[in-house]
Amino acid sequence: MKRTLKNIPGEKLEQTLALIAMTNRADTPEKLREIVVYGLGSIMESVSCWWTEMQVSLIGRQDPTTTLTLGHSDWDNGQEIESFNKHTAMHPVIARCIRGERSALSMSDCMSDTEFQRLTLYKEHYAPLAIKDQLSVGTVHNGTILGISVNRDTWGFSDDERLMLSYIGHCLFPVYFTLLAKETLQNTRQPVIEVNINAIANHHQALGVTQREAELLALVGYGKSNKQIAAIMGISEGTVRKHLENAFRRLNVTNRVSAIVKAIEITARQSINSY
Repeated sequence: MKRTLKNIPGEKLEQTLALIAMTNRADTPEKLREIVVYGLGSIMESVSCWWTEMQVSLIGRQDPTTTLTLGHSDWDNGQEIESFNKHTAMHPVIARCIRGERSALSMSDCMSDTEFQRLTLYKEHYAPLAIKDQLSVGTVHNGTILGISVNRDTWGFSDDERLMLSYIGHCLFPVYFTLLAKETLQNTRQPVIEVNINAIANHHQALGVTQREAELLALVGYGKSNKQIAAIMGISEGTVRKHLENAFRRLNVTNRVSAIVKAIEITARQSINSY
């Protein structure tokens, strides 16, 4: 793994290591999942990121999996999970994971876009979500497939992104299984609080940032670059950088990953309190 790490460009390597470091805050499996899902959305351009768990013996059946999604708050998560479960046997990356593949692979690594679009899995699950390609890393543990996925509305991922996601999975899957074991031993389970990135913009006062800074942080959470944020908001890249620098300072963080994870933590507490 050290041999592959040096092939990740400096900035992307720094972001990857920062995300892994942030998982040190996780004291439950749910918290680790939340950090990974929202952290990935801040360092890799995507329409959504998923954490998925399913029993190998249940592939192709309509049984529940655990999936946390980043983006598109209007999705019917239960319905989308059901459509995914019906056709998981067609998923080429899941099939390779079961056979022992541990590196990150995309749909575009396994087939052409035409072949992918012919699958019922694509027609009934990915197409309605505007997902055209998916990069995933997974592992199998005690009969359970565990996967982390980055979804994109364009075809193709870079080698850098494959290395980043491979390393994240390599580092975090063992930590997750350890947390699961501890949780089982303690016989306690914390509630899962799922917070949509859009909620960040609605809790700027709790975050201690301005409304505009919160709006920009939400776009960072969706994986948007400064250039993309500038175009969306109709402001210059310099203004975007200035707003984000101010937001980082107010949140007492130094990078995009830390900012999003901290914003999610604060927003989650606000959601619990309001509930």
